[in-house]
Amino acid sequence: MRANYVERYHEGDRERGIPAGQIESAEEAAEFADFALWTAWISHTERPDSSASFTNDWPYSPAAGNDAGGPIMTWSVIAMVLLVGGAGAAIWLYQSVDLPEPEAEGASISHPSEIELTPSQLLSTRFVLIGALLFVAQTFLGGLLAHYYIERDGFFGMRELIGVDILQWLPWSIARTWHVDLGILWIATMWLGAGLFLAPLLTGREPPKQALYVKGLIGALLVIVVGGLAGIWVGVNNVFGDQLWWLLGNEGLEYLEIGRVWQAGLLVGFLGWTALVARGFKPLLDREPRYGLAHMIVYRRSRPSTSGLDPEAVHNGELIQTLFWLRMPGDTMLIAGAVLFAWDVAAKFLFQRKATADESSSHVIADRLFGDRDVVDPVSDDDD
Repeated sequence: MRANYVERYHEGDRERGIPAGQIESAEEAAEFADFALWTAWISHTERPDSSASFTNDWPYSPAAGNDAGGPIMTWSVIAMVLLVGGAGAAIWLYQSVDLPEPEAEGASISHPSEIELTPSQLLSTRFVLIGALLFVAQTFLGGLLAHYYIERDGFFGMRELIGVDILQWLPWSIARTWHVDLGILWIATMWLGAGLFLAPLLTGREPPKQALYVKGLIGALLVIVVGGLAGIWVGVNNVFGDQLWWLLGNEGLEYLEIGRVWQAGLLVGFLGWTALVARGFKPLLDREPRYGLAHMIVYRRSRPSTSGLDPEAVHNGELIQTLFWLRMPGDTMLIAGAVLFAWDVAAKFLFQRKATADESSSHVIADRLFGDRDVVDPVSDDDD
């Protein structure tokens, strides 16, 4: 098995989509083989005094003896019951709690051509362009991956026709990683643009220097996207040393497979975006209840994809404990956010009061969407 891994990942295996030299030396390929064999061992070997493996018989593979045991089926059923029951409870609460609704009579919504965009709104449309480009790139990579499933050692004969070896420049591992990451990045990019565009639309004003800060956010997004994708390619091609591959290349974690530096930059960018959105929605945040439209837009819960653990721990031992602690921070924040939201809804249910018509009409929807546009004077950077 070790010899097969060395031959495949060092010498290359075009039929499996692996170019020659993907792992530089035979010694490193042997170490990779040992790691793969170790992960296979812990997923199949039964724990002491137990009929389940160290990974609770995951991944599911009856041929290897990993069947879905009793605990897996039990907790799967519990999870489904909680999911359906939670959805039912949310619907019941929505129907039971008497929340103040705005008076919709006489409301008028302007045609898009009648709305004068502020400087930050014009800049926020660039997020749509960036997101569209990322989406197109993901689509083309999806086509390449679909072709790789059938023919991994070539791409429509380009190697023979024009001498371009697409597999050597864009092997399966890089194409798949880029494809997954681009799906996350273009959705996040569109979300950033939508939040920044809605704030002036719903409040009728724009904070000073908001456009300048949006420009900075666009620049940071481009740095993270280009740097993260380039780092993956450079890392797979063995350019980074032992200390930089997980910082600038691919840290090896699932879902968003970029380096630690780019992950930290993405988290800082989302925090900055939250501050800009809250800044833009401040007029509504100050006068509407916590369950109003502006609050629902600003409410975000960050789930970090990394922790402060050294990634070498994943390779050197205690894999299960490492994976557990990697999930703990994000899961804790999700649980805390759910508890706070449930308490907020319960408080409205227990201590509800009847809102007046004036209060209702000023909540949830901005004055700009109604006929009376003189309540709040639009403000933009041009007024400074």
